[in-house]
Amino acid sequence: MKDTFVKLQKLQGIIAKKYEIEDKIKDVPKDLDVKKDLLDKTNKNYLDLCSRESALKVEIQQLENDKLAAEKNREDLEKSVETIVLSREYETVSKDIETAKNEEQKTRNALIAKQKNFEDLREKISIQEEIQKNQSSEVAEEGEKLEVIISQLQSELDSVTKEVNELSDGIPESMLFKFERIIRKKNNLGIVPIHGTVCEGCNMTLPLQFVNEVRKENDVHFCPYCSRVLFYEEVEGEEASFTFETKDVEDDAEPSENLKDFINDDEFSDF
Repeated sequence: MKDTFVKLQKLQGIIAKKYEIEDKIKDVPKDLDVKKDLLDKTNKNYLDLCSRESALKVEIQQLENDKLAAEKNREDLEKSVETIVLSREYETVSKDIETAKNEEQKTRNALIAKQKNFEDLREKISIQEEIQKNQSSEVAEEGEKLEVIISQLQSELDSVTKEVNELSDGIPESMLFKFERIIRKKNNLGIVPIHGTVCEGCNMTLPLQFVNEVRKENDVHFCPYCSRVLFYEEVEGEEASFTFETKDVEDDAEPSENLKDFINDDEFSDF
């Protein structure tokens, strides 16, 4: 069993490194994702501008038609004056000509305004196309860089995983799975020593009988408070503060009887 503790201590650092590499592989694409999101917004903005451009073209065409119709109407009214004999009729036509002129001018002003809007919009589209081009280039370049980085990290991960597999030979799969989960959840510390009667992982004082069981190294024990694997480590001056009981627990006693009042069931529920 002592060999198991030695292996677990070596595995602790290697598994922590494995998790570190896995986290890097997950985090590396984040910068690219930000650039992709920005490009998506630029593309959407570009499409919106193009849609507005198409709508403006239709409006401008309609105003040009309206302007031509207003000009023709005015010209026809002005020509009709030549055939008018009565003064009352002349007054009526004159008013119609004035109304037609106003309508023509109104249409012309609206057309000029729309054409100005169209020019401004075209300038915005031109700027947006340049931004779109630059962002697309950045995304492509970033993607190529990330492929290289991820490839390197994956190579490191494969190497570390192989090392874990080799070093964990002889350790039960269920124990290794549990140990890896502990390391992930407990800040890369999966196995810690007991100094005296204190767990060095959570600084909680453990029952003397439980410490005796850990010290025997007959089995793998987990801290009932922080769930880490425990091993006993001699520390100068500690033994004077307490006396170990070496009497074995009776065979018919419940294994967890001495811990039932303080084991944190929730802590172990994930394992």
